Amino acid sequence: MKTSARQTRFLIVLFSLSCFVFGQSIFNEADITELLADRDFSGTVLIEKNGATIYHKSFGLANRQFNIANTNATRYHIASITKLFTSALIFQLYDMGKIDLNKPIKTYLPEYKGEGAETITIDQLLTHTSGIKNCEEIGSDVEVLRLPNSIDDIVKGYCSGELVFQPGTRFSYNNADYIILGKIIERLYYDKSFERVLSEKILQPLEMENTGMIEPDGSIITNLANAYLWDRNANEYKNNPPLILGNYFSSGAMYSTSNDLLKFSNALFHGGLLSDNALELMLQTSSVAKYWAHGLEVLSLRMKDKELKSAYRQGGCQGMNTSLNYFFDEDLTIVILANTDKIPSQEFKELNKAIAEIIMN
Repeated sequence: MKTSARQTRFLIVLFSLSCFVFGQSIFNEADITELLADRDFSGTVLIEKNGATIYHKSFGLANRQFNIANTNATRYHIASITKLFTSALIFQLYDMGKIDLNKPIKTYLPEYKGEGAETITIDQLLTHTSGIKNCEEIGSDVEVLRLPNSIDDIVKGYCSGELVFQPGTRFSYNNADYIILGKIIERLYYDKSFERVLSEKILQPLEMENTGMIEPDGSIITNLANAYLWDRNANEYKNNPPLILGNYFSSGAMYSTSNDLLKFSNALFHGGLLSDNALELMLQTSSVAKYWAHGLEVLSLRMKDKELKSAYRQGGCQGMNTSLNYFFDEDLTIVILANTDKIPSQEFKELNKAIAEIIMN
């Protein structure tokens, strides 16, 4: 039977819904969907290759009480991906000649009273080599996240203690580093709020209309997914305990969507946010922090008999796991936003790698 031109076009469109062709390889989106379904993934995954979106799907529920599904427009708390935005704002200041990465905290925040005020550099804050005691070990995370505190009080009470090691000699992941950086950003922009600087310098120029800060006062954010904890003993989801996520400030209080994070990734890694020199500095790893650079990890992954360079930023908070991953050699971006912790945060790198291997076939 002869096939009409209309039928031929229909078959081509139908084929493209399940496969994406680039070069000599064929990517079957059903393989990724099956990978996520097998792990009971709840959230959104967006993948871009060579400037084209090749996968964008959502799974599970944004609100389990009312049976509201996650969609590609759902907003998620992105947790520590916030740090990559904070780092970008610091490097924009570097591009403008307004900050020296080798100067100490006190140069830009004279009121800072911590033991390392005159010894901890901006670079050491960016690379988590400051030596400041972990802010969630001072008291407890209950105090930091479940009690109302002004950001100034958090800096004074949880980010200004004694040093636990000599700055620059060790790596120790600490939200305090990026909370201090947020206050420095405010000061260098003439006491504008971090939220306003973020909006003026990144969100508005990139038209990231579904991204912003979670406020400590509990202001309602429409279309924001709830977070759920997976109880492995009871084999069921539980509500996340009440947290004042806004207390994480410039270290982890942002929300966003998959599309908005893709805009940010493209502007950061393809040009538009930073000079080539500033981006190169951002991607330099610390001599004592292995693969940690300035606000993100720079990884070398063995895949398909090739060593691939990847810029990776993960975020995690109770019931919420997120990641933004860019493969330089493949011009491949993978955004994963989950509103449960059924896939533990320590498995997210492997999930990213598994997805990338499917795409590279």
